Formats: sequence, C-alpha cells, structure tokens
Amino acid sequence: MTELQDLAVPVITIDGGGGTGKGSVSKNVSEFLGFHCLDTGVIFRVITFIKICRNVTDKRGIIKIAQEVSNNPVLVRNTIHLDETLVGNAIRTPIIDKNVSEVAKIPEVRNEIRKRIVDLRQYPGLVAEGRDMSHVFPTDFMYFLYADPRVVATRRVIQNQRREIFLSYDEVLKDILDRDHEDKNRKVSPLKPHEGALIIDTSYISKEAVAEIILDDYRNQINKARV
Repeated sequence: MTELQDLAVPVITIDGGGGTGKGSVSKNVSEFLGFHCLDTGVIFRVITFIKICRNVTDKRGIIKIAQEVSNNPVLVRNTIHLDETLVGNAIRTPIIDKNVSEVAKIPEVRNEIRKRIVDLRQYPGLVAEGRDMSHVFPTDFMYFLYADPRVVATRRVIQNQRREIFLSYDEVLKDILDRDHEDKNRKVSPLKPHEGALIIDTSYISKEAVAEIILDDYRNQINKARV
C-alpha cells in the first residue's frame, strides 16, 4: 500500500471517457460500501453552462467562473451529493457536451477545481468519478473504464431520446470521438489510465458486473493489506 493511502478514509477512483458507465458504476460501488460519491464532471459542466449563459469566450473569463464555482461554499460542500435535482438536465445537453472539453483543458480551471475537491475526502470513504481522479487522489484503488465508441454512441442516442434530444447516431459518434481525442491530447491531466489502474472494458457487460469487479478487487486489496 502507498504511504499516502489512508485506510481510515479510503478513496476509490473510477476514471474513463463519456458513456463508459462510470457514473452508474460509481453510484453502485459507493452505495454498496456506504461511501460518498463525487462526480467531478458535474462541476466542469456547471462551469460550461455558466460560460455559455454569459456568452464568455475568453480564457480569463472562464477562469473567473471556475473561481466563482469553486469558492461557492454551498456547491463545494454539497458536491458529493450533487445530482440532477440540483442542477437539472440543462448541463446534460449536446451543447454542453460539445463545449465542456474546451473548459476542462484549461490548466487554471483544473487547478482551481482540484484545490477544492481534495477536501471532499470524508469518512467513511469516497468514490471519485471523473477523467483524471487517479491523478488527484493518491490511492491504490484505481480503475479505468473503457468502452467501444460505437457502443457508447448507441447508449448515448438512447439516453438523448429519453431527454427528448434527437441526434443521429453518426452525430453522436463524432461528438464522442472528438471529445475523447481532445481529452486524450490535452497537456494537463490527459485522459489515460494511471499506471497501476485496473482497466475494465464495459462494452458488453452490465454496470452491476463492472461494479462487482471493482468491489472484488477492492476487497482483495484490503484483505491483503491486513495480513
């Protein structure tokens, strides 16, 4: 076990691209263990939403929004409980999907958010979901979810239809490939598995099965540490 890993307040990081199921899997894992669940993607989406509403186009303006969001004690305190009822479906639209990478790749924005979320490591434990959480929280419990982009596109089309958003499969697939390419090639915290992370292909297995893989590995590591 790494010296920085505190077993009294363990952190499980679940990273991966969009549509890999990390949100549902993180909720399943956190609920089973009784841990808090942090969805960092929500924070970047909120910043992107405000940016669009205010028609902010310059980098300095986006950084200022990030500072406003991270300095909001209510938002920061409740981030681990943030869900659709608080922010609504407005942050889950195609326009946000297209713009969120532009916001997330700004180093100053990422650093501002990182300073705040590290304080959300709270007893009895935390499941942190995002695209680079294994780089934020020193932990031995790192997981990276991957899925075939074609499968992801199919899932996203179905999700969009439930929200009454109608985009073609080809449009959705292009958006997914574009965002993943952008995230994989950004200079700060690119989207890639951390060394030592367990990589799980979620293309053709259920979220429950993925959660069980993570829970089995987590339990095995805990048991070995106690021997």
